[in-house]
Amino acid sequence: MVRAYLCSFPIKFCFLLILFSSGVYACTCGGPRTFGGKNFQPCGVFWGHDTVFIGKVEKISIERNRLIAHFSVEKAIRGVSETTIDVETSPSTASCGYPFKEGETYFAYLRRGQDGRYSEMLCGATIPLARAERDLEYLKAVELGEKGGRVFGYVSRKIQASPKDRMSNVGLEGIRIRLESVKVRGDVPKGTPKYVKRKYETLTNTDGYYILYGIPDGSYQITAEIPPPLRRIVSSNLYPAYVDLAENGRRCGGASFVTTSLSSLEGKALNFDGSLPPQQYILLLPVGDDGAVNSDSAYASSWINEQTGGYYFDNVAPGRYLLAVNPRNCPGSYAPQYGPSYFPGTSDRSAARLIDVKENERLKLDEYKLPAVLKERTFSGIVRSADGKPAIGAKVFLADSNVNRCMNLGKRQQVVTDQDGRFSITGFESYEYRLRAYKDTQPTASKRIFSKIVEIPASQSIANLELTLIDPN
Repeated sequence: MVRAYLCSFPIKFCFLLILFSSGVYACTCGGPRTFGGKNFQPCGVFWGHDTVFIGKVEKISIERNRLIAHFSVEKAIRGVSETTIDVETSPSTASCGYPFKEGETYFAYLRRGQDGRYSEMLCGATIPLARAERDLEYLKAVELGEKGGRVFGYVSRKIQASPKDRMSNVGLEGIRIRLESVKVRGDVPKGTPKYVKRKYETLTNTDGYYILYGIPDGSYQITAEIPPPLRRIVSSNLYPAYVDLAENGRRCGGASFVTTSLSSLEGKALNFDGSLPPQQYILLLPVGDDGAVNSDSAYASSWINEQTGGYYFDNVAPGRYLLAVNPRNCPGSYAPQYGPSYFPGTSDRSAARLIDVKENERLKLDEYKLPAVLKERTFSGIVRSADGKPAIGAKVFLADSNVNRCMNLGKRQQVVTDQDGRFSITGFESYEYRLRAYKDTQPTASKRIFSKIVEIPASQSIANLELTLIDPN
């Protein structure tokens, strides 16, 4: 039995994106409060943190390049014995720091790190008290002795009218949710509640959310009655959905159900000789009403499975498409072995077969014959420092000559020079490359020295290349 353990701990993740070309830092966050909006249920974060309190930020200071919010505790809720608590965060929201303000009061959810310090980040569950209506409601319920757990979630529909429209999720109202107790299979952990047959039902609200209150301890299966022609997107959910509730641990849980009537498309791609291709990206390109195809903007991408040759696209909007491998003729890691090709097996885009997709279809395409694999070639030589000595541990990278056209299509190839400063790196026929070497002069890579760029023509291997690292000073 596969169980979906949801909502007992806060979901928290943060991505720090660094755009090297412009020096811009950006933080993209997703956390427990990104789910639900006004339907947010604080039960999970409430029991998922070991320290919960209401407190006021009396002062903010900067220590060790960290922002410290000095709290006075106004109401200790869980795991708090102190009257003052210091909470660390990054000094900037651009690097995922929490924007604490002096004089503001917060409903705080915290954990201690291994160093004993408290920290918080932009996507954490802590919230200004003025916006903590749901948190205060749940706290009141706990203080009044609320019995049983809560089971909640969201039922939505993924919609997109055409490839040029944005895909979005909308909540589904009136979907019947069933909660039914199940027996725990296998070895029953100590303290597991005794099985008692129970059933509960509810309907989703106008926003597509549901909640069941006062659910006794036990294991339950959650199901949603999805009306046709909608189907559940199983790939985005564990299925079936289960939740375990236990008074001394998990007080809440649930499952969400994503549905759609968008279509799917699948097929198989093989080399021209019938052999399996290496793992490759295959792209679905939208065709405009005027017949124009924008190879720079794929509607969707999928891996060609190197063990079966199969590929699959789900949630495809109604429209007309071309199926292609490497349509931009880029040597990045997505499709370096093949030049441009189009379904069912042609390098001439005008000869490609158009794929018409309607609503709620399951399309299975004919076999896609990929072209002959491009011939591999090698570029080798030596990297020297400015004094003419071999540069040990220098990095040599190979990139497409048209940087702007192919810069977002995968990692550039890179190798490290050996004890004699020598390198060997491979590419493919038909691509024009740029070859360059560099070396970090400080451990933090804050300073690098580079060689001049060597332009590589579209054919033949090249040996005995010499690259010299130039110190800008």
